[in-house]
Amino acid sequence: MNKPILSHDDTKGNDHFGGLVQHILDTKKDLEGGDSNEKDSSLKLTANENESKDMIHAKKDINSLRESIQFLCRNTNPLGKTMDYIQEDFDSMIKELEGWKSESVKYSDLLKTELETTKETLKPLQEQLREVEQNIAEEVKIIKLFI
Repeated sequence: MNKPILSHDDTKGNDHFGGLVQHILDTKKDLEGGDSNEKDSSLKLTANENESKDMIHAKKDINSLRESIQFLCRNTNPLGKTMDYIQEDFDSMIKELEGWKSESVKYSDLLKTELETTKETLKPLQEQLREVEQNIAEEVKIIKLFI
């Protein structure tokens, strides 16, 4: 049942092994240090395979995290620009509001001035109208007396 484990020397010239297998075999040879029994070397090889699997899983997790961060950055960058534009728009809206308020105060004062001027201008005419109405009332009384 024990499969023979290829040593680094056995793999020379065999380019059909993948990079991961080659790395495992190199690590195995380094860990063996030359003289070890077959059982210890297979345990070390299994430990290296588990470490390699953990490294692959960790790299996948790191890549996934990197992609998530890039996605987040791509989506928050327009949001940041929008916030800058909102601030600029807000500032210009405040300036425009202040302009309209000052114009409102200006025209309110102008309206008060015009109303006072109109009232003063109408006073003599209203007085003259009262006199004319009194004269009409007196003339109507006189006419009624003669009738």
